Amino acid sequence: MSVVKESAYQYGDFQTPKALVEKSIDWITRKFPEFRPKTIVEPTCGVGNYLCAAGVAYPEATRLVGIEVNESYFDTLSERLLAKNLLEKSNLMNQNFFEVDPTEALEECESPILIIGNPPWVTNSSIGKLEGANLPRKRNEDKVSGIAALTGASNFDISEPILMECFKWLESRCGILSVLCKTTVARKILKKFWRKEYSVGSYIVRFSAKDYFDVSVDACLFTVSTVPGRSSTQCYVFSDFDDTEHVEEFACREGVLVSDLAKFETGKELYGVDKNYQWRTGVKHDCRKVMELRAVGNKLVNGMSEVVDIEDNYLFPLLKSSDIKNGLTDTARYKVLITQRKIGESTSSIKYESPKTWDYLTKNGNLLDGRRSSVYQSKPRFSIFGVGDYSFSEWKVAISGFYKNLTFVKVGQINGKPVMLDDTVNFLRVKSESEADFLIDILNSKVAQEFLESLIFWENKRPITVDVLRRLNIGLLASVLNRNSDYSRYLSGVERELV
Repeated sequence: MSVVKESAYQYGDFQTPKALVEKSIDWITRKFPEFRPKTIVEPTCGVGNYLCAAGVAYPEATRLVGIEVNESYFDTLSERLLAKNLLEKSNLMNQNFFEVDPTEALEECESPILIIGNPPWVTNSSIGKLEGANLPRKRNEDKVSGIAALTGASNFDISEPILMECFKWLESRCGILSVLCKTTVARKILKKFWRKEYSVGSYIVRFSAKDYFDVSVDACLFTVSTVPGRSSTQCYVFSDFDDTEHVEEFACREGVLVSDLAKFETGKELYGVDKNYQWRTGVKHDCRKVMELRAVGNKLVNGMSEVVDIEDNYLFPLLKSSDIKNGLTDTARYKVLITQRKIGESTSSIKYESPKTWDYLTKNGNLLDGRRSSVYQSKPRFSIFGVGDYSFSEWKVAISGFYKNLTFVKVGQINGKPVMLDDTVNFLRVKSESEADFLIDILNSKVAQEFLESLIFWENKRPITVDVLRRLNIGLLASVLNRNSDYSRYLSGVERELV
């Protein structure tokens, strides 16, 4: 990987090593031996590593199109194309990709088209923090809800809108889009394609981003083909550039991505949302240094190694993903400050009910006021998120979202107080210990585990999400396991209040 200057990083810049470029193009030529592009396009092309190599690999191409916003890269690109006798048939555009008119870019260009390259690997929020300019117009094409958007669902990889736009260039043409990107981005794009019933062939070739770019992300060469006869409703995954056969495949079923088609088909009778049980994520506060305290002897110490002396009123036991994963639910290493019982509630009462707690929060107000998430804007000072009546339930059924461990555990009170879970934990509120035992029993059953596994992509940073869990209808699961009577009893209103 080339050294990335600070100014270049504003654009999410990773110049692609020659070896990786060569492997990518070699894979395309072997996978599509009949494909001979007339036009080659590299969006956000940097110094043109892909454009130059593809121009040499496909000498019959009559047009090379390069788009690059960085002026210094643009000059180097021109020099490199000239040295390879490719400049004369090139159309180079020193522009922000999101401001390019595709009609102008593809003027006098023939099909088939090869769009190739390595778009930025950073998120829109990362570029925004660095005041980078190459951002798309803000749109909510995924119909993200207000709450989901505020808590992070509206943050996206810049490569995603770039690739969606590139595909529009191919939509009515014969061609191939083949780019390096995060595997999560490739799956998100395919989900959109399949939902819109686009006719494409799709392939993923995994490679080590650590080896080539010294970054720890799950990465791939993502290839989408509109070449006739290559369309499929599944994506074929190769573990390496040298593989001749795919090692796995995934698809979209019932509007969701399925990682294991065989397991999904076996358990698809369980698919559906159970409105009687609502999965939640734990408390979000974005300030561990202040809000989380650990016990050291008989004292409480915050994340700045300061001893904290405050009232117990707003302190609750806190369990994290690692605690849930390891089944350590009887004791808590941490306590957390819970300043509200519901979102948007005034925090002013803390000042009178627990003056030492208020003084502590005020003393660290600069850290709490400096939280960047928009979820805290226009909210009472010292607000938190992911809190409601469900947070204070005496019993919960929980699972870590981080680990490759699909085990559900029971969480009860600790020292007479409801246990809070951090925002990496997913949970159900339940009314009684017996209800928790019932749910754990059926959720940890083989049939439930295999169905959930069919929806989980374990390489994701947070593989077990609320969105995955809610696809398992607990009522249908109880029926399959002949536990209908138990399910009905806990929803009768005698032992449990509806969520």
